[in-house]
Amino acid sequence: MSPDSRQLIPSLGLAWSNHVTTRIMLARTQRSLTIQQDSAHGPLETVVREMEVVFAPHLPTITVPFVIDHEGMKGFAQNIL
Repeated sequence: MSPDSRQLIPSLGLAWSNHVTTRIMLARTQRSLTIQQDSAHGPLETVVREMEVVFAPHLPTITVPFVIDHEGMKGFAQNIL
């Protein structure tokens, strides 16, 4: 995947790319967010990432923001940015 465009190259080859029924795109954004953690870890500034459902026969096409902290991946409502 090129960082400047959405040009995609299947990571497992062309045959595998044609057998997948769900396509999810993960990307970094230019936004950052400061998360208030517990007193042991203090505040954390992290990059906001996006998960986009590009294709899925059972899901709507949607983009969801998320962050990664010491506990793992966390989604959040876009209106807090």
